[in-house]
Amino acid sequence: MTSPLPFARPILALLTLGVLSGSALADRTPANLKAFKTVCINAGFHEQDKENDAIRTRLIQRLGDALDAAKITVADSPCQPKGRSSTGQLNVYFDFTTTTDGKTFDGTLEGWLVKDGPYDSVTLWRDNIFGSLDVGGGALEAADVLDELVDGFVKDWQGAH
Repeated sequence: MTSPLPFARPILALLTLGVLSGSALADRTPANLKAFKTVCINAGFHEQDKENDAIRTRLIQRLGDALDAAKITVADSPCQPKGRSSTGQLNVYFDFTTTTDGKTFDGTLEGWLVKDGPYDSVTLWRDNIFGSLDVGGGALEAADVLDELVDGFVKDWQGAH
């Protein structure tokens, strides 16, 4: 017996992928981290289309503390251009952004080079988490998301070194 809705399976598969893809944009490639000796960190925090520098500063400190605890050398900011080719430094950036209504978030941790050869913003390592939250709860959610993402980064860094 054939389904009266032959398109139902592909749509269901896409919906399932959308629900389960908390790391849909992840590209955790530990081998890309091997050539680096230090990291430089930075972050962004935007909740309901508003930046919050106080929370951003706390997230940078939290990221730095986690990397220090893992014995990953954190270089002074600002991050240096050309990353590996000039300094052996990977630029690590955490971004947390909510939708305008504040009900959905996306948190991303990336390791990238500002410029290497003819390329700009070459992403060498990336992981992300997205989901829903209570309006106004972005700061607490950002800290939890950062902790989870940095754990994955530390595991990959240590595995590559």
